[in-house]
Amino acid sequence: MKKTMIFLMLFLLSITMFKSSSYANYENLPVGRNYFDLSMMFRSIGVDDAYQTQEAFKVKTNTTYTFVMSEAFLKYLYEDIETKVMEITNIPGYEVREYSYIKDVSNHRVYVEFYNTAEYLNIDIIHMPTNYISPNYEIVLYEGEYQDFFGFEPYLSLDDQIEHYGRLLINYDQLLTTETISSYINATNYNDESISLNITGDTYSTSDKLPGIYEMIYEANYNQIKKAFFLTIEVQDLTAPIITIDEPIEVSLVDKVDLNTIKSYISVSDNVDDLDYQDLIITQDSYSAADEIGTYQMTVEASDSSGNLTTHTFDIDLIDVVGPVIKGTDEIYLYVTDDTLTHAEILSYYNITDDIALNESSIGITSDQYLQQTTPGVYQITISATDNASNTTIKDVYIHVIDNRGPQFNINEAYIITVTPEEIKSESDIISWLSLKLKDEGIVAKNLSIDHNEYSLRSSTKGQYYVYLNYEVEDEVYQTRILMDVVDENGFEFKTIYLLSLIPIAAIGALIIYRKKK
Repeated sequence: MKKTMIFLMLFLLSITMFKSSSYANYENLPVGRNYFDLSMMFRSIGVDDAYQTQEAFKVKTNTTYTFVMSEAFLKYLYEDIETKVMEITNIPGYEVREYSYIKDVSNHRVYVEFYNTAEYLNIDIIHMPTNYISPNYEIVLYEGEYQDFFGFEPYLSLDDQIEHYGRLLINYDQLLTTETISSYINATNYNDESISLNITGDTYSTSDKLPGIYEMIYEANYNQIKKAFFLTIEVQDLTAPIITIDEPIEVSLVDKVDLNTIKSYISVSDNVDDLDYQDLIITQDSYSAADEIGTYQMTVEASDSSGNLTTHTFDIDLIDVVGPVIKGTDEIYLYVTDDTLTHAEILSYYNITDDIALNESSIGITSDQYLQQTTPGVYQITISATDNASNTTIKDVYIHVIDNRGPQFNINEAYIITVTPEEIKSESDIISWLSLKLKDEGIVAKNLSIDHNEYSLRSSTKGQYYVYLNYEVEDEVYQTRILMDVVDENGFEFKTIYLLSLIPIAAIGALIIYRKKK
């Protein structure tokens, strides 16, 4: 028995190991456009014609991706593929998402388009033909929507190279034609057979061929894989660049910009080359480490493609151009029943600072619609603060005065209906009676309704029962109650009891008034 249990445990463990997804990660993005590596797929257990990845693979976050498979690839699965779903696990988070297959009948393709927010994906279920030799393996996963489909490019190994680079130096006095340059470039397949080249970019042929840097881009396509060769063509010159700066450069201390931004303020020109600030090199700099207002120096140099060099030193003034910072809420909420706020109390809600020096005496409220109002509404005030460099900051604040006085409860002991057990009043009779009673009092009520009715179940039994009602007057909700006095026909009993009950109440009231007067 013990051996049998051990065998069963090992068997179940083996099933779990085969069915579980592996979440080890491929850390590199693909070299080509196809993310789908068939070599990392293996058949899922328990789901027909389903495969899953051995390891999670890296993708770009916040990017749309699309799977595309051809009918020729799917074979017998193509017919009812729309009844199946693909499952993908997002990592981190390990959230499993299901996606339906969509047919493009006119192009004999199937696709799944999804927006990815994860760093890695693990394919839990993707449907592919089982035990079937596919003649073309037309399946691809790429960045973009289905409308961006470019063809079934195979997955490329990480050591493959999509872009190739070369450099050609040309003497200005011995310029080469485009045909001559192209004769230097040759592309072949893996059988050493020549492949045709297309020029997709060319700044040399259409230029006036002055000394400078040019580029020609050649593309070759084989087995639906496109590769490019970037050829840099350098025509040499001997004239140094010109550096132009509007001095001094002024920079805010609190928003101190980096060196690359400083360089962007500088103009660089050359008689041949198309140079800009990104071509500048900083050789001396006292600005980077500066943390106080003052004047600092920087030296830059620019060189053209032929090595001609120009150096320039200029001043940078660090100044204070930023006003104080007012931190605090944009909205203040008060209830009608709260104490009103003074200016000092309002200002205590805020933290006001400055990067250099704050003028404390400048802090105040320059505009005030609130004026300690207790009437419900929204009131604007403006807080102002100035630093020692005369930079001023204002902040608009809205004070909400909220009415928190709830509905009033109206109990009128005069609301008494005397009835006999034989003359039963319905709820509509009671509501009509109250409506007329209120109208006699000059009150126009609407939406009268009964909340609770003690009388309805005891209408034939002598006694006193309350009926509780709601009604609205000018959008305010009121509550009241009516006493249903069920009596014998003479009605004497309750009235007598009611009048007698007023005697102790009156006595207690008189005693209270007497004590207050004392």
